[in-house]
Amino acid sequence: MIGEIAAIVAAISWAATILCLRPLIGRVSTLVVMALRSVFWAGSFWTLFLLVSPIDSLLHASAQSMVYLFISVALGAAIGDTIYLEGQRRIGVTRALPIASAYPVLTALLAFALVGEKLIPVNYLGILTVVIGSYLVAIPSAAQPSVEGKAIRSINLLGVALAVGAAVCWAISTIATWEAVQQVSVMTANAIRLPLLSAILWGAVGLNSNRTNIGQELRRLTRDDLLLLVVAGASGSISSVAYLYSLSIIGAGKTATISSAAPIFAAPVAALLFKEKLTPRVLLGTLLSVAGVWLVIL
Repeated sequence: MIGEIAAIVAAISWAATILCLRPLIGRVSTLVVMALRSVFWAGSFWTLFLLVSPIDSLLHASAQSMVYLFISVALGAAIGDTIYLEGQRRIGVTRALPIASAYPVLTALLAFALVGEKLIPVNYLGILTVVIGSYLVAIPSAAQPSVEGKAIRSINLLGVALAVGAAVCWAISTIATWEAVQQVSVMTANAIRLPLLSAILWGAVGLNSNRTNIGQELRRLTRDDLLLLVVAGASGSISSVAYLYSLSIIGAGKTATISSAAPIFAAPVAALLFKEKLTPRVLLGTLLSVAGVWLVIL
């Protein structure tokens, strides 16, 4: 039961992180926001790590575990989170989060393909439920006329594609992370992951410096923005530790499923704070997505 509770804590903390970053997206480059978050995230966690863990524990990490952690960070926290936030900017939290949170379905399929985990009929029902739920969230119900007079659906296809891409990245990252925590402790794994994440993101910022004026982006930050980044870093640390702890106890499938409950916490708050429209259709799609991922892991 401790593993399941840890996964719930991870879901709540992750939802809090996403909501903290929401006001920054659009005013500041998504990549810069993610890079800044990584600094506050790593700083918050390393403060805890130095208090509770011996520093020489880092020397016991094998080369194989380092490779798995690099894959986990590159695909999950660097690429996955970044394209998710860009998708969220385009279609909103109430649509992007439920779509991306279908990643446990992909995790289950990857587990079947890579380690031979078999699916039972109820799991396939879960996959269908998630597909239906994601459709309800992503596709508006009413068609709108285009400038040419043809009926089209008002939808940002790139935003939806980015949310789906984030789900794929998170699924692969989950499998890689599970492999890593079989070889090193949760605290050691996180102590390695977070500096790797920050290095990857700031490297990407540097590569995009010809398109992004970093100094100008940083000057856009207000005192309230910095406070939100601090809170996002702290909640991210809690989420990552709880997630890895759950992963090491109950495995990739259950952890991914329970942590996908984040839409239940984030979507209503986003609708309240950011005036995003939470229609009955979107709400139904969210609930179906969460119910579906539970069926996949049964």
